[in-house]
Amino acid sequence: MQNKRSLLRIVNLEYALIQGLYWIGFCGIVSYAAVYLQARGYSNTQLGRILAAGYILGFLFPQILANLIDRYEKITVYRCQWLLLILQVALVLFLREIPGKSAAVAVLNCLLIGIEITLNPMNTEISVDLRGRVGHINYGAARGTGSIAFAPFSVLLGKWLEEIGTHILPTVFLCCIALQVAALLLLCLSIRRASGGSADSRSAAAAASDFSQFFHENRRFFGLLTS
Repeated sequence: MQNKRSLLRIVNLEYALIQGLYWIGFCGIVSYAAVYLQARGYSNTQLGRILAAGYILGFLFPQILANLIDRYEKITVYRCQWLLLILQVALVLFLREIPGKSAAVAVLNCLLIGIEITLNPMNTEISVDLRGRVGHINYGAARGTGSIAFAPFSVLLGKWLEEIGTHILPTVFLCCIALQVAALLLLCLSIRRASGGSADSRSAAAAASDFSQFFHENRRFFGLLTS
């Protein structure tokens, strides 16, 4: 019983960490998108169109993923989360290689914003899954952690941009995404320990295994994150 309570406490802390890091990422990728795009030469009109397109994608993507999760047993919320985070890494790496203003930059930013918005309902779905696996998940406290993390990071990022410049934003994006990956991996491993590898934990355990396999097969790709 004591071990179960301890594990539940750990899972709640890890889920709160996921929420906190997500909203830090949202702050950089979405809230500072206008700053980043203006620095690359986009007008206010173009900014509005890119942001609007990103929000539309952020509305459509969750509908598509939810439908796939309901239809196919092998497609889980955890695997969707891994896919979205890995796609974000790829998008930011491409953005770093494309200078100035172009249609490709606009499209990549639309996708980046859309995926970041999509991660929010995916995080909520994770809390529902966790409730069925390990027990009570304090969603309110976890979501509050996100709000608490957002405010100081927004101020800090603003100061960094003033002192260093907007060119640091892609690096900030990558750091935020990498931290979310680490937090999600911790949570998946805790779920695996909670169920001891039983059938109930297969989807989360598979998600952790998928990430491990992806890492070993793409070490050069992850090496780019530190360059």
